[in-house]
Amino acid sequence: MSASGFGGVSAYDFEGKEAWHRDLGKINHMFGNAVSPVLHGDLCILNFGPDEKARLVALNKKNGEPPGKSSRPKPGRK
Repeated sequence: MSASGFGGVSAYDFEGKEAWHRDLGKINHMFGNAVSPVLHGDLCILNFGPDEKARLVALNKKNGEPPGKSSRPKPGRK
């Protein structure tokens, strides 16, 4: 799995062939973005940010489909 500041995450097989790619949108941050995805069970979990669209993203590690995602909490809200 790899994720980049170009707004995407990709999975590759052991021969180096891309298995799937998910475009998450462009990051607008002066330092860009690079993420180390975490694999847990059938999920690939990553922090997509650090701009105003920041969120936690979970993708099925076999096909890249999003089983769910969560928005960043807003300051002052419970």
